[in-house]
Amino acid sequence: MVGAYYADQIALAEKDGRVGKVPYDESLMVQTWWDLGIGDATAIWFTQQLHNEIRFIDYLEANGESMSFYAQKLKERGYLYERHNMPHDANARELSTGRTRRDFAEGLGIKPVDIVPMISIEDGINAGRMIFSRCYFDAEKCKQGINALKNYHKDFDEQRKVFRSQPFHDWSSHGADAFRSVAVAIKKTTDQGGVKRSEKMLQRRITNSRFSATI
Repeated sequence: MVGAYYADQIALAEKDGRVGKVPYDESLMVQTWWDLGIGDATAIWFTQQLHNEIRFIDYLEANGESMSFYAQKLKERGYLYERHNMPHDANARELSTGRTRRDFAEGLGIKPVDIVPMISIEDGINAGRMIFSRCYFDAEKCKQGINALKNYHKDFDEQRKVFRSQPFHDWSSHGADAFRSVAVAIKKTTDQGGVKRSEKMLQRRITNSRFSATI
């Protein structure tokens, strides 16, 4: 895709063998990274982290589904979840209920939910490029998400025949926005002093940590 933001990074990842089989490690907890849509699609990346590696083990995307749908899909996967990371609009309250999507999610057992800090799209994309060398993708389970990253591209000004500074919004935006959340959260951790997240092993209160949604 001409003007693709992550073209070079994905090409290098494929060359280096970082797109292939990335199995779920039962000794590590899973985080999810969301881009929330209502009329649009909702995209979710599933990651595990070990030392410097960010392992993208799974991906889920659907259109027009309720939060209970995603709760059920997360439960079916059987992963041991550490936290679920959502964008700032998860805190927006619905006028009809006064509740936020974060409230709905946690009420269904998708918890705890963390809100990813807001930074500019351009800074988020740059952060995504910065972490790409640390990323490993499961080629099969993350196929749809990888295709989104490959096709996420700059908007093009047809009159001036130049690329605009902002991304073109299409089907690829959802997976790319969810991926950007990973980079933004890691950037925040680095900016706060390079605190390295320790690996969470099964001994960490497994019974209370395991996802158990009520549908």
